[in-house]
Amino acid sequence: MNLSVSGDAEPEGIRGVDVSMSGEPIIRERLQRFVDLMQRVVPLRFHVTDAQGGTLAGAPEGGAPVAEAPVVVGLVVAGRVFAFAAGTVEAGRFRGVAEAVAEYTVGLMAWSAEAGAAGLAVARLEERLRLALQATTDAIWDWDLSTNQTYYSPRWYEMLGYEPGAFPPTFASWAAMTDPEDVERTVTVVNAAVARGEGYESEFRMRHADGSWRVILGRGRVSARDAAGKPIRMSGTNSDITAVREAEQERQRLEAALLQREKLSAIGQLAGGVAHDFNNQLTTVLGCAELLMAEEQDPQKRELVADILAAAMRSADLTRKLLSFSRQGKIQRSDVDVHALVAEVVGVLRRSIDRRIRIETRLEAPCPVVKGDAADLQNALLNLALNARDAMPMGGVLTFQTENAVVNHAPSAEDLVPGRYLVLSVIDTGQGISPEVRSRLFEPFFTTKHAGQGTGMGLPSVYGTVRAHQGAIRVTSEVGRGSAFSLHLPAVERGTPVARRPSEIPGVPPCRVLVVDDEPLVREQLARSLRSMGHEVDLFARGADGIARLREAPQAYEVAIVDVSMPEMSGRETLASMRQVAPGVRFIVASGFAQQGEVQTALDEGAAAFLAKPFFRAALAQALAQALANPRGG
Repeated sequence: MNLSVSGDAEPEGIRGVDVSMSGEPIIRERLQRFVDLMQRVVPLRFHVTDAQGGTLAGAPEGGAPVAEAPVVVGLVVAGRVFAFAAGTVEAGRFRGVAEAVAEYTVGLMAWSAEAGAAGLAVARLEERLRLALQATTDAIWDWDLSTNQTYYSPRWYEMLGYEPGAFPPTFASWAAMTDPEDVERTVTVVNAAVARGEGYESEFRMRHADGSWRVILGRGRVSARDAAGKPIRMSGTNSDITAVREAEQERQRLEAALLQREKLSAIGQLAGGVAHDFNNQLTTVLGCAELLMAEEQDPQKRELVADILAAAMRSADLTRKLLSFSRQGKIQRSDVDVHALVAEVVGVLRRSIDRRIRIETRLEAPCPVVKGDAADLQNALLNLALNARDAMPMGGVLTFQTENAVVNHAPSAEDLVPGRYLVLSVIDTGQGISPEVRSRLFEPFFTTKHAGQGTGMGLPSVYGTVRAHQGAIRVTSEVGRGSAFSLHLPAVERGTPVARRPSEIPGVPPCRVLVVDDEPLVREQLARSLRSMGHEVDLFARGADGIARLREAPQAYEVAIVDVSMPEMSGRETLASMRQVAPGVRFIVASGFAQQGEVQTALDEGAAAFLAKPFFRAALAQALAQALANPRGG
């Protein structure tokens, strides 16, 4: 006998051998039994002929001639082909089976001459074939279309968490364990494949014994036909690809999160720059309106000034939200009890929210303390609660929930470094959010509300607050069933949370103030406000000019107010030089960028107070009082 290869694919390890073979009945019987076994456990078809073309063993009577099948591997016996046919040999999947078939056939042929020794060899080869089938990760099935009988290999059951033979190998068993939507779709695909006499590939979800869903990739093809060419048998494999699909989904989620973060970062830089310039203008508007209100006695004119103040305050609030969204620097932190914040927010909501909305709390975090800004976190919580309220116009349930979680993986697209976190969730049973809207939730000015009902800055402000706290925000939602916004904030061991006190406006004794700001309108407004409080003021547009003045008269000023963002010489550089020439002066840093990294650095390096633009006279007085309360040189 000569062993050779037919077709396009040539598995490794198949070599030629020389053995004689006869058509004795005992060999024919043994070979047919082997072929029957193979046709039940492997999606291949076997056919053996003798030298005269007579069938020794093979496919069912009337099966298609081997020459018409897509032959992958063939054994040439006295000019005839022993073949098993399959659509393809994927990545060596059937290589072990092919080798076992070849060696088994050689053993049968040798057995005709040396029955005893060859019989033992055949037994060993049968064991090898069994082990090869056990080792494969794929489940194998075989379906007789004429009798509707089905065979499932042991691996088919084990893949779903069952003992082999735990339930009948029937279509009904498969359908009962498969997602109903997938059953209908897969049956359509299989029927189409049978009608065309071709192979198919389909994914479907099956229920595992532990209750979880597994994603299965099913492949099959027609493996036998009757004399008329009608398919009478299908064989194939099922593969558990759950891990592959989950990995793909996680990769897609991380890619989307990274893209979203990059987009929001770019928008944030633009928004921050616009807000900074806008705040400089608002500083003048608010300051002038406040001075007019203090001096004007005419009621009608006071009403006009009040409108100016109200509009300026709304604009200032909008820019604060823009800055909250865009900031990436440090914030002044203290221990904040999030459970206490939730209690405050719930108290406000119970007095103001629609009574058809039921408020529930599940505050289960053993460690509810985070390092952060209590006011910012409370505003974020209120924004989320009000959004949830708007999502339930006919009523529903609003839930505040906390828990602790440990992140122990490498940094993700959300930059959650390994550590312990407090997860604060705001959950509603409202309308839900579509995937299209969800992808744009944190973009500034994006809103689905009607005109006049929202600015589109609430959620971007929440996003900025969470990022400033080195946290992340995750959104899950299903249209018609509600949404959950979960804030992941780094947790700390319980300390002594700092109680927030209402700001008091202290009296400030007259002093001499040096102001450095590159914006003329801001300089003039600072001068008007300071002089109205009884202080003397000198104004400079450049850091170098302010330094030169202090070098001339280092004892002439108690306080210097310096803008952080200036051309030529930055506020930080200006402060460093001023401290050298006038170590007794207290410094206030001012910025329209809120408390960004440069401001925090200036405070860390000795500045006594921070003045956020735009500001009211009360905030200016507070900053002066804070600076004067520090020892000279702070």
